[in-house]
Amino acid sequence: MNPKLLIFLVFTLINLNTSAQIEVANDAAKIFPDEKLVLTNSKTHIKYKVDKDENVTATVYEEEEYLALQNGQSFYHSLFYNQYSDIKKFDTDYKVNDTYYQDDNIFHSDIKIKYSEIFLKVYGQKHDVSTTKFYKNIMYLTSAHFMNPYACLNREIVIEVPNGMTLNILPFNMESFDIEESTIKEKKSTKYIYKVKNIEGYSDESNKPGSSHIYPHLLLIPKSVKTKDGYKTLLASTKDLYKWYRSLVKEIGNENESLKKIVSDVTENYDDDKEKVEQ
Repeated sequence: MNPKLLIFLVFTLINLNTSAQIEVANDAAKIFPDEKLVLTNSKTHIKYKVDKDENVTATVYEEEEYLALQNGQSFYHSLFYNQYSDIKKFDTDYKVNDTYYQDDNIFHSDIKIKYSEIFLKVYGQKHDVSTTKFYKNIMYLTSAHFMNPYACLNREIVIEVPNGMTLNILPFNMESFDIEESTIKEKKSTKYIYKVKNIEGYSDESNKPGSSHIYPHLLLIPKSVKTKDGYKTLLASTKDLYKWYRSLVKEIGNENESLKKIVSDVTENYDDDKEKVEQ
């Protein structure tokens, strides 16, 4: 191909792409006139899997497409993880930082964060971020939320459950939102798909209730999984939840004998059980 023609075609494609982005930005600005930055598309795909040892794991794939509605937009894209999870992929053109999480100068040794500071110079500029988070223990994958820090034109959540696994998906605070739901049964799994358009971002109002009380989300409760020896119970009842909590408490490593002496010294002058507890 003629080099001049190739250069012409490249510049033509760039101009067409830029024009398309400007058009999307113009439409988004009409829908969200007070926003400086939006997500054009935000997709979360949660995929559960039963490994060869019959343990249930989960992988969360996320794809976000940011779009600037004003010049000079700087923001952070972040992802938290701990000893029960891992970040397998964090794709962006910007530097990715990996450190322990700090909140109001409080250091959290049990929570780590990967984040990237992204800068969009001009109106209509977009940037894609793709991440993969692996959960070694699905007990810590508790919910899927529809809202993001930023308003979003197209939001999608896909939950893929393998055959033989029972997962309760409980919707909360979804009554005021036009969320489209569908189910696709495949050979080895079932996909539960949720879609919503033009959804606002998180409110910055102070002293508001916690997000689980006001924002639409799905509570994920793994009940059981089929194994070669039958069905293995996960969280089928509050009894199972208590059993799991108790197993976590045992890991703390309290020295019961030394604690008994301390408790005995503190309560030795009290006969009533209620008074002992209050001490």
